[in-house]
Formats: sequence, C-alpha cells, structure tokens
Amino acid sequence: MKITTKLRVGSLFLALIPALVVGGLVGWTAISMAQDALHKEAESRLTILRESRARQIESYFTMMREQLVVTAETISTQRAMALFKSAFHDYLDEVRPDIEQ
Repeated sequence: MKITTKLRVGSLFLALIPALVVGGLVGWTAISMAQDALHKEAESRLTILRESRARQIESYFTMMREQLVVTAETISTQRAMALFKSAFHDYLDEVRPDIEQ
C-alpha cells in the first residue's frame, strides 16, 4: 500500500473518530434532556389532573351538603322524622313482648 493511501486512510480515521465521539455525546445528551423534559411534562399534567379532580370532588360534596340541608329543612322531612321517632318507639313496645317470651 502506498504511503499516500496510508495517509488518506489515517486522516480519514482521525477525522471520523472525533466526529463519532462528539456525535455520540451530543445524541446521548439530547436523549437525556428529552427524557427529563418528558418526565417534567408528564408530572405537570398529572399534578393539574390531580388538582382538577380534587376541585370536582370538593364541589360534589359541597353540593351534596347543600342539598342535604335543604332537604332537612323541608316541612315534609321534619314531619317524617317526627313520625319515624314515634313509630320506632311504638315498634319497640310491640316487639318487646315477643322478645321476652
């Protein structure tokens, strides 16, 4: 093999090796940065979703509490509770003789 061919091949390797090393490092850094960015984005979306769900649940329980208060304040509910209380005591009086036997 001629010396000029050897010099060309050697020069080619001297140029390719650093280019490949630098390319590999740049690629590895880019992949690492992309993974970090994706992880942060996913975490951010999950945080937003968690906060949204928390607001929905709190809103649901607030609505239920308000409905319960309104229902409890109606006259028909108050009458029903009074009748239930007396009916419960009447039921106990009816059942006690059967229990004692």
